[in-house]
Amino acid sequence: MANGLKVYHLPLLPVLRNDVAFFALINLIPVVRQILIREHVDICHGHLSTSVTMAMVMIVAKACGIKTVVTEHTHFVYNDIGCINLNKMCKWYLKDIDAAICVSHACKDNFTLRAKINPYHCFTIPNAVDTNKFSPNPSLRYPLNKINIVCVSRLTMRKGVDFLVDIIPRVLEVCPNAYFIIGGDGDKTPLLKELI
Repeated sequence: MANGLKVYHLPLLPVLRNDVAFFALINLIPVVRQILIREHVDICHGHLSTSVTMAMVMIVAKACGIKTVVTEHTHFVYNDIGCINLNKMCKWYLKDIDAAICVSHACKDNFTLRAKINPYHCFTIPNAVDTNKFSPNPSLRYPLNKINIVCVSRLTMRKGVDFLVDIIPRVLEVCPNAYFIIGGDGDKTPLLKELI
């Protein structure tokens, strides 16, 4: 690929609902170790703390003495049995990472608490809008004399929409001239529509 970028395809066939996670646990270690050594990797970066493949790569990288960084952009609750188990797994395989990046301060708080990551090793780099590709037309603002609060997201629990659902009525009580502009879709869309 361009600029020396290489793409490796794992030699694993999906077995359960197009998933290779179980077999990644068994077979991935020697393959990843070979790639990391052959490519002289200095830093290993992974996305999404609950990815089995990412977890195994991070474990192998740390075993090889390679610096590791994880980017997290998802919220998880603390009272759901599935999330509780995921959080326990995160504590195990992320305990030795060198740094973490979160896409918001709320995400950082959630991630450091549930995965027991040292907050001083976790940094926030907010999601952003490319202003060269998106520039709003001020003449189309609606409604005028309102406080506009904008949320553009996949409308799911993992993106923190439950927090948004809880906070909208509270914000409107304190600040009746607030106006929420929400863009996106997901399984929490009906919940947000109930607030309208």
